[in-house]
Amino acid sequence: MKILLINPVIRASEYPPIRFPLGLAYIASVLQNEGHDVKVLDINANRWGKDELSNILRKADFDIAGLTGLVTEYKEIRWLADTLKEVHPKKPIVLGGPLGTTFPEIILKNTKVDVVVISEGIETAKELMHAFKKRTKLNDVKGLYYRSVSGAIAFTGHRPFIKNVDEIPLPARDLFPFKTYISPSNLRIFDKNIKSTEVITSYGCPYRCTYCFHEMWGHMFRARSPESVVQEIKLLHDKYGINGIFFSDDEFVLDRKRVMEICDLIRKEKLDISWVTSGRVNLMTKELLTAMRSAGCRVITYGIESGSQKILNEIGKGVTVQQARQAMKDTWDAGILPHGFLIIGLFGETPETIRETVKFCNETGLIGQFSFATPFPGTELYEEARKRGKLTQSEEWLLEHWGEYNDRLLVNLTNMSDEKLMRLKRQAERDILFGNLPQKMWKHMKIVKMKNIVGEGIFLAKRWYSKKYTNAITA
Repeated sequence: MKILLINPVIRASEYPPIRFPLGLAYIASVLQNEGHDVKVLDINANRWGKDELSNILRKADFDIAGLTGLVTEYKEIRWLADTLKEVHPKKPIVLGGPLGTTFPEIILKNTKVDVVVISEGIETAKELMHAFKKRTKLNDVKGLYYRSVSGAIAFTGHRPFIKNVDEIPLPARDLFPFKTYISPSNLRIFDKNIKSTEVITSYGCPYRCTYCFHEMWGHMFRARSPESVVQEIKLLHDKYGINGIFFSDDEFVLDRKRVMEICDLIRKEKLDISWVTSGRVNLMTKELLTAMRSAGCRVITYGIESGSQKILNEIGKGVTVQQARQAMKDTWDAGILPHGFLIIGLFGETPETIRETVKFCNETGLIGQFSFATPFPGTELYEEARKRGKLTQSEEWLLEHWGEYNDRLLVNLTNMSDEKLMRLKRQAERDILFGNLPQKMWKHMKIVKMKNIVGEGIFLAKRWYSKKYTNAITA
């Protein structure tokens, strides 16, 4: 069958785009292996205007269109589905990804999408295309919501997660304008000549943080073998000149033995790469950090969330401030730059707990990135926000407005006014950026080997205040 996979614009302000659509590339690879003729329309990479895109869609030759999207892309997905149905009224439209997984019924009710694939879509996509080809009923394909002939919405039940993830073929990067995503100017790690891309080595997270959405990959940790991971890195290095890797796992370091083996293989293959990954403060050890640094790890992003133990307990983080403090020290000592993700405005947040977070960052030398606490449907935080009367808007309203609130307050979970919370966020970001600045700059320079302190200061300022760098993991 002729399948057209479409990647919508993620952030229009991000140019050039920096996030490669890895999930869609996996689906493309799987469908190619099934013998289908797969084409990709990467709107995010090409940034066509609506008129030009309408003409492209009108001329497209396909049997089935497959879309993916985040919750913030609802309006874009709705427009795409409407346009596709207008120019190709008899062609089925399928949506997968986080948006469809979170709001399948709302999508089918309010858009021209015909079928929604929820959660992990690898096996579902294969069976769904087979059903379309053979014109068999969809109710035997697990993992679907669809609009029946009568107009009613049907759900076929949940599909078990793939246990042996080494069986999943490597993503079909060649179908995308891959060079657009790996340009050295797109996403700087340290050196200007680094070409970087994302690699995923495991799925699922066993932890139960109240704000985290687990419907895509579940709680069961499923990891690729070290050999499979390093084989992909070597392929990217040899074929595309990739020398920077972002491991985009939920919990890359959960299996420390596996991480150590990955590091050993990177050194054995003499791969000259720099890489970034996420870490969890209660999982880090000095031995692990030393091994990671020797294999090219330059940055570890930590979900610190808060420097207040009260807030950490509130969100079920399962760590202590002292563990976070020790992890930051050990990361610096290993010659790796720690980067923190912080949440402001959780239940129980006060000016005092915010000051605790600022103090933590300044005492540990951490540069942190704040986000407003936003209850995501399907999370415990969302249910609690409804229960406490903090979330009065309908899910349809949230979908309509989510994309407008990248750095604004969508829902206020605190007892402070919106204006006060937004003011405290701005002040906290300034205090973290400039607090203990000489020590921070010295540590940064020591690791990244920057040649002059002025250049590093300018770069840090851009990191925080320029939209170009807002969504990049940089040093």
